[in-house]
Amino acid sequence: MNKQFLFSLLAGGILGLALIGYSVFAVFQPPTAAPPDANVAAPINVSNTSQSKGAGLVVNSNNINVTGLRVYKYLQLDTVAGVPSAGDCDATAAGRMIVDTTNSRLYVCVSSAWKWTTLN
Repeated sequence: MNKQFLFSLLAGGILGLALIGYSVFAVFQPPTAAPPDANVAAPINVSNTSQSKGAGLVVNSNNINVTGLRVYKYLQLDTVAGVPSAGDCDATAAGRMIVDTTNSRLYVCVSSAWKWTTLN
């Protein structure tokens, strides 16, 4: 091989590596804050703070797209012995459900009042 060919091959290799390096560093944008602040939404986790999700949540399944909450296997509700407290049902709690184990009733919070049905 002649010197001209080796020089061209070396120069082309260096230029190629420089372009690859430039493209890698030109695309990367470091985060503006430590995760999850300011760059991604916080994941649903086991904390005791309120959390929300913008789409349906599927539990114990094969990632089937749904709206709302879909639970496969069992859904366990909280229980009380007797009628649930009236203070636990207000406009912000509409849809809340609880099981009365003493009277075998399912209570649902509707428009700031508990409605119930007897369980057989």
